[in-house]
Amino acid sequence: MSCIKTIWPFKNEKEHKMERIRVYAIGMGAVTPVGNSVPIMWNNLLNGASGIGYNTFSSYRRVTQDEYDNPTEDLYFQNSIAAEVKDFDPEQWIDKKDIRRFDPFAQFAIAAADEAVQQAGLLEITNGNRNRWGVFIGSGNGGQATNEYYHDLMRAKGARSVSSFMVPGIMLNAATAAVARIYGCQGDSATLTSACATGVDVLGLALERIRRGKVEVAIAGASDAVITPLTVAGFANMKALLKTYDGNPKESSRPFDRDRKGFVMGEGAGIMVLASEKFIEIHHLTPLAEIAGYGCAQDAYHLTAPDPDGTYAAKAIRNALNDAGIIPDQIGYINAHGTGTPLNDKMETIALKLALGRSIARDIPTSSTKSMIGHLIGAAGAVETIITALTLIYGKAHPTLNLDNVGPECAGLDHIIDRPRMIHTDYALKDAFGFGGTNSALILKRV
Repeated sequence: MSCIKTIWPFKNEKEHKMERIRVYAIGMGAVTPVGNSVPIMWNNLLNGASGIGYNTFSSYRRVTQDEYDNPTEDLYFQNSIAAEVKDFDPEQWIDKKDIRRFDPFAQFAIAAADEAVQQAGLLEITNGNRNRWGVFIGSGNGGQATNEYYHDLMRAKGARSVSSFMVPGIMLNAATAAVARIYGCQGDSATLTSACATGVDVLGLALERIRRGKVEVAIAGASDAVITPLTVAGFANMKALLKTYDGNPKESSRPFDRDRKGFVMGEGAGIMVLASEKFIEIHHLTPLAEIAGYGCAQDAYHLTAPDPDGTYAAKAIRNALNDAGIIPDQIGYINAHGTGTPLNDKMETIALKLALGRSIARDIPTSSTKSMIGHLIGAAGAVETIITALTLIYGKAHPTLNLDNVGPECAGLDHIIDRPRMIHTDYALKDAFGFGGTNSALILKRV
């Protein structure tokens, strides 16, 4: 044990031994390409159902209301693929007259927050406690569909054609503001963006706010709806996206596979309700999982490419382990970032081995949710943290689809392939990495 303590020192032993507020998830909500609620999403993931198909730009078209030509008629977009949210009716959560005030990313967040708050069974917020409730919702791109639509409208019809709804529609904090207003939360509030690490970072931010006693409850997560012509064209031209794999969209997202060539754009939202242990005890609420640790690190390497040696991705994971007060061999499941891009999956494999140790990483069951739901950009980490919590709750992990041949540079991890696997562990790791060099990780604990 002395050797382990040398390798895994807490940054501040005295501070860590002090009594610290413990934080738990008490509600979870999701809007995803494989289901618009947590139970449906979870069931589909366990059954290996893919949400990837040919791209129809459905969320973008809801904003434009078909005012412009279907972008799929452009040869550039023919046969392009995406993981779109399906059968989503915003009128279930938003008055019809108000829907155009909200970009799809905010609509998704409102729906996911409703499910999370209902599951939490929270008491009514009153004037006496509303300043103890916080809202922290991140996004990678915010109201991208609204932005593109009104830009095109102005170019076609002039500046006077731009609606006053445009500004609140594109605001990055529109989802945060909407959810805070719906529930009357007047405590600490923030909107965070750190590219594809946003979902993990915003949950880490909420964790720290509760630990510091700034709020007792936090509605936290992330949402994105960036399957738009401009965004797809941009990612495609930088060679991050791909078209179909052998003409089959569902086989296209291939994290850690030898034949992976890029990620599949997805959309959706994941929201968790987090609360302090004291709040849960006072109100007799049911904890679902503990958010036990958070860590992050900046690699300062490149605007879009990860540092190939994985040093700072590994540092983020070690920081999360130290924050949770555990050692690597206590981790029993990893929900990987696993984008399906050649650079990310190679770097992530290296980082996990560096952070956990090769022999330990080799024996930890690992899966990538993006093989079924694509890459939800800023929302990815939030949705995948919910999935990590579900793995601890039900003792079962979903497989990575399309992992037919593990790439030689991705070998040395215990990839879950073909079918779900029973998982018996107290701790799980969720990592995430974003453009700009952000590396982040959360540790979840079973209750």
